[in-house]
Amino acid sequence: MKYYKLLDDIDFPKRWYLDEIQGVDNWIFTRPGSLIPQDRFTINMDPKGKEMHFCTTDAFAVPIVSAKLKDILVDVPGLDFYPVEILGMKTVLKYYIMHIRNACECVDEKSSIFEKYKENDPVRPDKAGQYSGFVKLAVDTTKSYPSSLFRVKNANLMMIIDELTKEKVESELPNSGMLFIFVW
Repeated sequence: MKYYKLLDDIDFPKRWYLDEIQGVDNWIFTRPGSLIPQDRFTINMDPKGKEMHFCTTDAFAVPIVSAKLKDILVDVPGLDFYPVEILGMKTVLKYYIMHIRNACECVDEKSSIFEKYKENDPVRPDKAGQYSGFVKLAVDTTKSYPSSLFRVKNANLMMIIDELTKEKVESELPNSGMLFIFVW
């Protein structure tokens, strides 16, 4: 099975940009297994642009999906969807926060090129031992994956999608705003 990093396509033509989700700690949506304290949310749009089926918020990279994309992904285990109202623009589509509940310790460290936060890191001492960035990400194919769309353990902002789910999205919604980068 092949895997891909799932990113927001920042070169999407005339795209919109979404601010953080209002009234809640946005980090809960990037932490696998977090309990979500409510079921309805609002978010501001800045600046005006074209609606997208997939994007992430500017500040916390929380994935926001259209109802059409939600319907494609609804059967993927480990995903929750929470309605979100986009403020500042009348939208044609309905939107949802996509919360990814699963994380996998899937990094093949021998084949990857990465850096980790160190103990006593001057900027983020709380993240000691977690990944701070990847030049090259290789996944360990011997690992048992919790889902076909999951986060990387100790690199919670990174989302991974398998080839079958990627192909399903591309065939049913070709201009979604999702960007797929192959990982080794």
